[in-house]
Amino acid sequence: MVPLTLRLQNFMSYQDEELDFQGFHLAVLTGENGAGKSTLLDAITWALWGRARASSDDALIHPGCTDMEVEYAFGLQGNVHRVIRKRSQKGRGRSDLSLQVEAVKGWQALTESSIKGTQTKINQLMRLDYETFINSVFLLQGRADEFTNKTPGQRKEILSDILGLSVYENYEARAKKHGNEADKQIAVAESKIKQIADELAHQTQYQTELTAAEHDVERLSQQLQTAEKTWQELHEQHRAISDKQRQSDELQNRLKQDEVNIAHIKETITALQSKITQYQTTLAQRAEIEQGLAKLQQARATVTDWERRWQEATELINRKHTLERELYAAQAKIEAELRGVTVMINHLTPQVANIEQHQQQLNKLENQLNSLRDLEQNRATQQNQHNELDKEIARLHEQQKQIEKEGKELRTKFEELQQAGAYCPICKRLLDDHHRAEVSTQFDQEIEAKRADYQILKQQSKDLTTQKTAVQNQLKEADKQLVHLNQLSGQLAALKQALIEAEKSKIELGQKQVQQSALKAELTQQTFSQSTRTELAEVDTALAALNYDREVHQQAKTVVEQLTRFEVAERTLANAVERLPEETARLEKEQNQLNRLVEQVTADRQKIVDWRKETSQLADVGQRLAKANGEVARLQREERLSRDKVAAAKQRLSYLEVLTDRRSEHEKELQQARQELGVYRELQVAFGKKGVQALLIESAIPEIELEANQLLNRMSDGRMNLRFDTHREAKSGDNVIETLDIRIADELGTRDYDLFSGGEAFRINFAIRIAMSKVLARRAGAQLQTLIIDEGFGSQDGQGRERVVEAINTIQGDFEKVIVITHLDELKEMFPVRIEVQKTASGSHLTVR
Repeated sequence: MVPLTLRLQNFMSYQDEELDFQGFHLAVLTGENGAGKSTLLDAITWALWGRARASSDDALIHPGCTDMEVEYAFGLQGNVHRVIRKRSQKGRGRSDLSLQVEAVKGWQALTESSIKGTQTKINQLMRLDYETFINSVFLLQGRADEFTNKTPGQRKEILSDILGLSVYENYEARAKKHGNEADKQIAVAESKIKQIADELAHQTQYQTELTAAEHDVERLSQQLQTAEKTWQELHEQHRAISDKQRQSDELQNRLKQDEVNIAHIKETITALQSKITQYQTTLAQRAEIEQGLAKLQQARATVTDWERRWQEATELINRKHTLERELYAAQAKIEAELRGVTVMINHLTPQVANIEQHQQQLNKLENQLNSLRDLEQNRATQQNQHNELDKEIARLHEQQKQIEKEGKELRTKFEELQQAGAYCPICKRLLDDHHRAEVSTQFDQEIEAKRADYQILKQQSKDLTTQKTAVQNQLKEADKQLVHLNQLSGQLAALKQALIEAEKSKIELGQKQVQQSALKAELTQQTFSQSTRTELAEVDTALAALNYDREVHQQAKTVVEQLTRFEVAERTLANAVERLPEETARLEKEQNQLNRLVEQVTADRQKIVDWRKETSQLADVGQRLAKANGEVARLQREERLSRDKVAAAKQRLSYLEVLTDRRSEHEKELQQARQELGVYRELQVAFGKKGVQALLIESAIPEIELEANQLLNRMSDGRMNLRFDTHREAKSGDNVIETLDIRIADELGTRDYDLFSGGEAFRINFAIRIAMSKVLARRAGAQLQTLIIDEGFGSQDGQGRERVVEAINTIQGDFEKVIVITHLDELKEMFPVRIEVQKTASGSHLTVR
């Protein structure tokens, strides 16, 4: 991957910056600590993998902003790709990721339907994950030196971290976890098998209990059959006697009901006889009732006539009240209108009286305004004069400054003349005493002329300033008087408007006075609402013609109320004529039914006496039946318990058969768990530090050694090479132990790393670190084309820094792009291109020099 362009918008300390990598091969990235150098690297990793130093994406957004965006373009395998990643805090937060490739017609989208899918495509394209990238492309401070200065065991741990072997530690932990789970499964299976064996030992006991329970069931079944037969015979005998008893009880109840019915019929006969007597009495009063009905009819006709008169009179009275209210409302309306007109007259009268006073005030204000407008014109003329004086004074001051300048130049030349040697500094001629005196005289004359001109200009400026002061005083006095101009103009306008309104009020006052006289005449002469007055007189005439008398009307109603009783008597008479034959027939029928019931009661009493003799044995049979029922229940309960014992014994024996099958299953599970335990324990060892991790380190060391020696040979002109020893003999000499020693050889022989000078040690460290980066990238399937170095140059002296630059220049041909990060100013000039980062109040800014 070769970086091409990087654009940042609201990312950490950057607001809107773009960096073009295409103009250089080797560059230094400089700036003060905290200026934002490392932020550029965070922007690259966040764009590609969504990861940076911050704990969350929102923490990367520039303070005070809600959105950020990073656009990163890079070359890879002959193509140009572009990644754009965005983040917004608006609402519930939203992220966006797009991947594009440059085509003939522009950018072609490679973005998937989801961010996760697009990220997977980027990882496949890069063939690097985030951890591999920062361990291969970035040379972080202290990593190489840390490797060489550690013990062999610590070197293996560092190499394991750089090669990303921590995944095998996770595999080892997972294998150990699965092994422990298999161990637990073995213990559980063994425990279950033991429990099943303990339960199977009771099989003989359960079989004996089953045989005994089956014998008990057979015996109790025979006894139960005999007891149930006895109970059935007693039950039939008890049921027959109970039926007789029930019939006797039912007959007794019917006898009681018949006696009640006899009493009721007797009461009914008495009531019928009373009604017949009343009907006969009513029939005897027929003539009197008919006369009363005739009088009632005549009295009701009289009441109807008075009701008609009352209805008409009520309607006329209501109409009269309505007309009276209309007259009152009309008069009230005229009175209200008269009051309104009077109020308007009282309001308009003072306004009309002030017309002459307003006219006098108007004339006075117009005179004052005319004077002020003349003064305003004079002030404008004085202001122009004041401005001209300003310009003239300014011109005189400029002339004075010019004369001062020319005078200073003359003095300077005069002083140069006084100090001059053989040649004149003015005209470059040979300078003798005569020429010196002649030029000096000329300078004196010119200086005196300048002084005279300066005094004249000074006096003119003073005179003009005096005139300007006088004009300023006049302007101030005019301004004091003109302050009231706008106020007087407003008063004049208001007074004119008031005068116009007063004239209108005068006309309106005359109109209102005429209207007031007309309203007063209308009230005094009562000429309003004539049609209403006419209709009211007609209503009074109609009321008199009706001659309605409330007292006579009430007396007629009282007569009707007194005669109303004959209507009730008429209905009673009609009912007696209709009901007398019916009630007589009903009386005869009730008498016949009474005779029949008396005969039935006598016969039922004799039957009850006969049935009592037959039901006297019911109590004895009931006791014997209850005893037989108890015996059946006891035998049924005992038989049920015996059958339950049989079922339980059979269930236990069946369960033992299930346990036998289950034991076979648990034995298979135990065997499988033991096999899995062996596998997981082997995997645990294989994934451990002495297993796959050791093999991978062993396989990586020759690659690192080869790459480091190729680089070290170039940096030392073939004088130095290194070797990693992974095994050495123990001090006892009996066996070989694992190690990771670094052996360096030069023209003086093979020595330990600690015996080399600082410059040589740095070359060794640098070569090892570069080799590790290349091997790590190659193992990830990627080609290392870019190198970013942050190796802490501040710890090096001047000579050491030169060695750093020398080493970087040596390896720059192995990479498409090399970027060195430092904040030291003295290193800037050692690189052909500088990327300077400067932090300001508005954010960090980039400059490429």
